[in-house]
Amino acid sequence: MFFRTNLPKEVMAFPDFPFPSEWRSFISHQQVLKYLEDYASHFNLYKYISFDSTITSVHPITNEDSHNPQWEVVITNANTKESKSCIFEAVVVCSG
Repeated sequence: MFFRTNLPKEVMAFPDFPFPSEWRSFISHQQVLKYLEDYASHFNLYKYISFDSTITSVHPITNEDSHNPQWEVVITNANTKESKSCIFEAVVVCSG
């Protein structure tokens, strides 16, 4: 069975990184994966991605500057069970 997206690639593309023009409008899930991998490589994003990991804790860091809040995020690797703590200026929670 061959699945295709329910949206055309023309509305799914990031503005600064179009899908290959030779691909048809309704692409396969393998093509979506290839596009995302190419995007991450092109913009050197892999260094910011933690694969095989779980977010085990997210909490705000209290500081004197309430205009620039920070968040501590603890990431645990599923294979090694090692955890690391990272500090961010913002956190976005997504599901689906």
